[in-house]
Amino acid sequence: MASVTVLDLLKRSLRLLGVLSQGETPQANESDEALKALNSMIESWNNEKLMLYMLTNTMYTITTGVSSYTYGPAGSGATWESTDVTRPLILDKCSAFIRQSGTDSNLEYYSNSRFQEIAGKSDAGYPCKWTCDFNYPIATIRIFPVPNETDLTFGLTEQSALTKFNTISDTLVLPNGYEQALTHNLAIELAPEYGVEPSAIVMDRANTSKFLIKRVNSVDVLLDCDNALIRQGSYDINSDSYVR
Repeated sequence: MASVTVLDLLKRSLRLLGVLSQGETPQANESDEALKALNSMIESWNNEKLMLYMLTNTMYTITTGVSSYTYGPAGSGATWESTDVTRPLILDKCSAFIRQSGTDSNLEYYSNSRFQEIAGKSDAGYPCKWTCDFNYPIATIRIFPVPNETDLTFGLTEQSALTKFNTISDTLVLPNGYEQALTHNLAIELAPEYGVEPSAIVMDRANTSKFLIKRVNSVDVLLDCDNALIRQGSYDINSDSYVR
């Protein structure tokens, strides 16, 4: 299968709008503006969790006696810098864990308000809870209890952001379905700049292509219930109570 470049994608988007004919190539300034629009759209998609297709387990160093760590993208100056995310929003609240000697233990996520209610936040022990304030561009992650062992690392299952393109010569390396989604949605993004209306077919394919991607990227959620909320035993109609 022939590789597809960003320029190929831009040309097709413009053809879908009827502003470019088959075999024509956009002017340099048109390509530059279309590339900016494409990257702006990708940046927006990075805020849509189901548009992100890849999960990465990343490990971060825990310092004994330290329970609070700054977290942000590479080059941000945070204590923990990630090359896989562009902002903390992309974190999965249910996917933090502690690793010790090759064994992983899941951490329970607490909202900031719930975390604040923990009594004795300075107590030392083996971490079992975590929270994140999701600030931008640098967030703060806190764990509890305060780690008191030297061989612990903090793991996050991060959703890798879609990578923006540098030039129109870049090649698309994405899973099935993304090329059509990018092409048709970019056409919609560019339409106002050319004073045209996308056709109903383009609009439909833009929406459908994103829907199909999100369906593939979605993960089934298992319903769970705290055991304390579950009555044990069976109901006895004579005593109007539950018996074991």
